Amino acid sequence: MMIVELLKHRLHNGSSPNLYFWRDTGGLEVDCIIEKEGIVSLVEFKSTQTLTSFASGNLKKVQKIMSHISAVPYIVYGGNKSFYKDKIQILTWQQVTSTVH
Repeated sequence: MMIVELLKHRLHNGSSPNLYFWRDTGGLEVDCIIEKEGIVSLVEFKSTQTLTSFASGNLKKVQKIMSHISAVPYIVYGGNKSFYKDKIQILTWQQVTSTVH
């Protein structure tokens, strides 16, 4: 659902879709990678209202792999407060289209 909302928002605003899913042969994956004007956003979607440290594991690993570019990590979850944890911006699902580029 959130991928579709991001896609609709980008197309409505005249942006190129540039939404990707990434998974390597070892099973490491990121739900959504968004490229815009040289900035790459790594986004993990979690339906839960509480987060564990496990939620950021893949983002940190992929960010390390992509260390040669500017990759900004986000977690979008079902809670109602946004915050930063371990240098990752945590967003509510309502904020995703206005924050993630």
